[in-house]
Amino acid sequence: SHNQRASWLQRWKIHNRFRDYYVVDMGDLGVFDFSENVELDRPILSPSRKRRKEKGSPVKNCVPSRLEIGRKKVKKVSRAISPEYQGSTSQQTPSLSQRPSSLEPFSPDFAANLNSPAHHNNASQEAHAVREAGRCQEMDDDVHYILSGITSNKPLRTRLSSVLKLAEECINLDFRMHLKAYGYLPSIYDNLCDAKEDEALSCGVSFALMILFNDSKVNLDEHALSLLKSLCLTSFVDTKPSEATSRTQKLKLLDQKQRMSKTCSTIRVLLSRRKLAMKDDVDISNVKSEYFVAESFHSLLKSISRKDLAQLQAEMRISGCLEKLSTIGCQVMKKLQEKNCEIWPSLERLEVLLRCLAAAVSQNESNQIYIVALDDSCLMKHLRVFLELLTKLVKDAEKNKLANRNTLILGNCVCSVFSILLAMTHDSVIGCREIGLVDTFVCIANLCLRYTSVLASASRHDVMSMGLALLINATEHSSDNRKLLSLVSIDGTKDKPNALIHNVLVERFTVLTDVQEKGTASSQEQTFENVLAAYMALLMGCMCLKNKENEKKILNALPGHNFSNLINHLDDFLYFQKAAGFGDNNTSVQRVVACLKELGGTSMN
Repeated sequence: SHNQRASWLQRWKIHNRFRDYYVVDMGDLGVFDFSENVELDRPILSPSRKRRKEKGSPVKNCVPSRLEIGRKKVKKVSRAISPEYQGSTSQQTPSLSQRPSSLEPFSPDFAANLNSPAHHNNASQEAHAVREAGRCQEMDDDVHYILSGITSNKPLRTRLSSVLKLAEECINLDFRMHLKAYGYLPSIYDNLCDAKEDEALSCGVSFALMILFNDSKVNLDEHALSLLKSLCLTSFVDTKPSEATSRTQKLKLLDQKQRMSKTCSTIRVLLSRRKLAMKDDVDISNVKSEYFVAESFHSLLKSISRKDLAQLQAEMRISGCLEKLSTIGCQVMKKLQEKNCEIWPSLERLEVLLRCLAAAVSQNESNQIYIVALDDSCLMKHLRVFLELLTKLVKDAEKNKLANRNTLILGNCVCSVFSILLAMTHDSVIGCREIGLVDTFVCIANLCLRYTSVLASASRHDVMSMGLALLINATEHSSDNRKLLSLVSIDGTKDKPNALIHNVLVERFTVLTDVQEKGTASSQEQTFENVLAAYMALLMGCMCLKNKENEKKILNALPGHNFSNLINHLDDFLYFQKAAGFGDNNTSVQRVVACLKELGGTSMN
């Protein structure tokens, strides 16, 4: 029947037994040409029947091979069987003269063109098309298998296995592109909208979303955003059975724990063999779904268009996701102050949350005001305390050498804190006021000017440049912060005592400019040193704005006791920005240069 034929055909497709064939023999169901999706008028002798024939076993009558009679039409075809001989029990193969009329030879013109180059080119193109169709069909089968397993009427274990299978397949870029090209993603999101009801399923779905959003360009999808918000706003409490707990409840808790353990172990295996731009050696032993949700939000915020970015930032604030991520970050930072806290896994979790928060408030004044006002500036207070902890850890790392992974975690955490504080202080008087404490400035200055050598080499440049930019933001529009920054002392070494920040800035600036004149560094190092010297000159210029005391200190420390070197370097920096295409928003630098010229410095250009 037709249903039976379709059922067998689906089984053959699922097992991918037709991928390399133009024509497949399906026994009594007939022969199918998968290159054109049409049924042939005669079946083909399968390999199993061929083996039976060679061993002398009974086999249905067949005609000579098409290759033997010069009729090469399809690949990997053995022998053809005419429907007229299917009912025959004779073991003797009929002669060529006994062939039915339906198997008459092809026309002489067609036979003459079999070996022509055009024929072989067409055959190659057809083979390529069939391979592409087979690969596409294979991915379609995988998608249908996953979709059939994630529906809400399936058991939790089945749904969880299908979600982890989805995450495994999505590591392959071709599979992710297939999902997007054929519109499977909305169906997947809709089927998983209730994932928040189970902790293990929520963790698996969050991990799959993190992989799906890892592409360089992601479109903002309403279904995906709805699922992501529901996962973010869900909280799971660790429940331990007690004596009053019923046996059924204990079994339920045990089953949930086993599913969560399986999910974490599977994710660990996938992370070890992934091909994603994520950090190595991610410890997920104590990581829950909020880690992957924060990664997903960060990927979306970094890859969508500017128009969608403002919409997503507003959605995070309105839906409560921004508050939830901020609350989780405060909880982790508070936990870090405890004696028995596992520092490095907690730091790794916190780094992801802060990176996501930084992207959510970047260039969004509404979100910045919301974060500052949230719970009486709870996040900003915890960030100041967390900076002190990071400074302490870096100082300890200078005395006791840490593993490479731990130095990388430290560098990433410092960059994340600097990133969110940069976003909060950019042209924001409120944000500058929140970090306006001497202790905070001491931590920032020491991290970017004194202890960068302790951090991993991959994060040193970011820590130095972002720390200097943060101090520039804090002093550009705040006269109080200029006074406080002048009191900051940089830690010394065995050979050098402690020094005030303006002396350290002048010394570093002089060293960097001298190296540039000698030209001993490579082009990349020279560019990096030029940017750092420009940031130091800009910070010294901001400290001198409407502050005679700082102006006098810096003038006395500078060679020649004038601002000419600072002005020249900032003019070069403006030219570099304009040449690189970033010269549209440099009014702050121009304002500082004009101020330095009024204070007595003269340009040598």
